[in-house]
Amino acid sequence: MADHEPRRDYAGRRSDDGRFAATASVAGGSESVVIRRDDGSRLSFGDWARLLAADAEFARFFNSLLAASPYDAFYWECPPTSATTLDAVPYEHKTVRSRGFAPASPSDFSEHLREPCAAGAGVAAFPNLGRDAMLVAPCDAGAAPPEDGAPPHRKHPTLREKREARKDRDEAAAARDAAPLEAYGHVANFARLAPDGQRVAFWAKVGAVYEALVKQGRPVWLSTEGSGVPWLHVRMDSRPKYYHTREFKDWKPWSEPTPL
Repeated sequence: MADHEPRRDYAGRRSDDGRFAATASVAGGSESVVIRRDDGSRLSFGDWARLLAADAEFARFFNSLLAASPYDAFYWECPPTSATTLDAVPYEHKTVRSRGFAPASPSDFSEHLREPCAAGAGVAAFPNLGRDAMLVAPCDAGAAPPEDGAPPHRKHPTLREKREARKDRDEAAAARDAAPLEAYGHVANFARLAPDGQRVAFWAKVGAVYEALVKQGRPVWLSTEGSGVPWLHVRMDSRPKYYHTREFKDWKPWSEPTPL
C-alpha cells in the first residue's frame, strides 16, 4: 500500500453484517474516521468500547478501518473522554501518517508480556513506568512456545532448517496463523498482518480496559505512538504526552459534547 498517493475519501464502508458503516476523509497527512449504526446514528465512545469488548464482528470491522488507512505506517489517535462524557461524545479517530518505525522488538515489555503470553492470552494490559497510563500490547504469535518458564522467543533456524522449510510448503500453510515479527511493530502492521483471532482478542482487551479506566473519573487520551518502543502498545493516558493531532490534545470539561 503506497502512502504517497492520496486515497479518495469514502462514505458508507459497511461491516459484513450490515450493522455499521464508516465515513473517512483524508487531509493534511491524516485520515479522520467516524462510525455509524445502520440507522445513521453515531456510536459514542462508550458504545465503541463495549462493542469491541463483546462483539467479534464489530472488532473485525473496526480493525478493517485501520487496515484501510492510506498510510503504510501511522499513529492512531482519539479525542479524550471522561466518565461524564463517555456515552455522549461520538467516537472518532485519526490515523496520522508516520514516516516509519524501528524494527519490531518486544524486549522493552518482556516482563509484562511473559506471563500472559505463556498462558496463551495473546495480549497483555499493564501500567507504564510512571503509572500514569495503561498500556495494552499483543504477544508475539510467531514466537516459539516457552520452555521451563522462559519467555516466548523466536527460533533462529540453521541453514539446513531454512532449506527444509522452503521445501515444505504444507508446513508453512499449517502455520499461517503465526504472524511475522513485523506484525507487532506498530498498529498499521498489526491491523494488516496479525492473525484474525489475535486481532479480535486485542481489540476486545482495549475496549474493556479503556471503559474501566475512563469510568474511574479522570480524562483519558487513547492513542498509539511507538517512536520510542518498537512494539505495538495502545496508550490510555492521563495526558496527551505523545499526540500529533492538535485538536485532540485539549481537555475542556466545561464544553458541551458534540451531539450524536
